[in-house]
Amino acid sequence: MFSEDKKENEIDFTNGKINPNELVDNASKIGIKSILKMLPMVFIFALVNTIIYIYSLFGGFEDNVLRNTSLVFLIGLLFTFIAGYKTYRYVMVTIFSSVYHLFTPFIRKVSNAVVAKGDSLLQGKKTKNSKVIDVGKLLTNSYNKVPGFLKFGMTFLINRIPFVEMLMDLKSNMDENESDQVKSDQLYYKINDYVKTDVFDSNTTKWVYWLLPLNIAVLVLFIYFK
Repeated sequence: MFSEDKKENEIDFTNGKINPNELVDNASKIGIKSILKMLPMVFIFALVNTIIYIYSLFGGFEDNVLRNTSLVFLIGLLFTFIAGYKTYRYVMVTIFSSVYHLFTPFIRKVSNAVVAKGDSLLQGKKTKNSKVIDVGKLLTNSYNKVPGFLKFGMTFLINRIPFVEMLMDLKSNMDENESDQVKSDQLYYKINDYVKTDVFDSNTTKWVYWLLPLNIAVLVLFIYFK
């Protein structure tokens, strides 16, 4: 059985309700800081691709200029879109890492709901998280005053958690006669560990260091070897 001792960095248990004002205030402050940090990175991608595109227009190609410059534009646009999407992901995860502790009661409800459906999950009847629990409905019923973008982000976060694998791990390490409450407690700890380690701690901007050089290399090679 997993130890029930609370880890030093574990999120505190609380039965308090979410304060929408506190939630929005914290999320807004962190969100603004993250956006200000990340927007220059997207701008760099857009600037680099614009410069390469202009170069391709004025001497980059000798034949099929319109087709080839259009491809340069589309490739650059694709890389800029990827950078924008990764920026969005970074900002959203950063926001949730700052307010996640306020969702402790909700994570408890998620743990209870998953354990209640444990048998059907382990029998392979339900494999997708969207079929395990209706996260959006549970959020709305629990915290109807929480802003929509935070509900969307929390739904995205919950749907990334491998509940089936976690339940299988719990089953192999626990007595089958353990109460649902004990199982829910253990699942709660596993969810928090997963979110912190695999979601929050892995939320970095290191992707810029390989995506930008790849962006430049692909376009340069395309221009010179087309």
